[in-house]
Amino acid sequence: MRLSSFNYNLPKNLIVQKPIRPRDYSRLFAVDSNKDKIFHRKFYNVVDFLKKGDVLVVNNSKVFPARFLGKKEGGGKAEIFLLRDKSNGIFEALLGNFKEKNKKYLFEGNLPQGDKKIITVGDGFYCEVLEFLGGGRWMIKFNKKGKNLWKFIYKFGKAPTPPYIKRLSNLREYQTVYAKNKG
Repeated sequence: MRLSSFNYNLPKNLIVQKPIRPRDYSRLFAVDSNKDKIFHRKFYNVVDFLKKGDVLVVNNSKVFPARFLGKKEGGGKAEIFLLRDKSNGIFEALLGNFKEKNKKYLFEGNLPQGDKKIITVGDGFYCEVLEFLGGGRWMIKFNKKGKNLWKFIYKFGKAPTPPYIKRLSNLREYQTVYAKNKG
């Protein structure tokens, strides 16, 4: 299967930039494959499309502020996007220069032995770039651990909104109503 199979044209005026209130008034796109019909409804109508034996999967992942804007050692701007918590302040992350139109990775390939690459996120909060994992992914290590680390993540992090959302969202409006498990 090719990723390009999922490409389609979506006019910018159809991309919602802020959440609707109340939330259950958001648009619902439903397909009845038996009748080859498409329905446009509101999310509060979702129960009209469920039948006995259907399974409704709910995403209970709690979004945390996983996006950081920082500065490289040389003063250039940098973006950190946390992917996986590996414990002890170590994360798998995407690194990029957020000022560039076509994103380029901050550091290409493996780092020279003993060469530290530091990205400062905020006052007293920084990470060291440890290792290139491939595919734009890096291993990084913050200078904080445990509850202290999460305090700084919530202080300096931003909601990880997708690139088609052009405004910074706050976590509260971006969080699902089912959010329970951080991840």
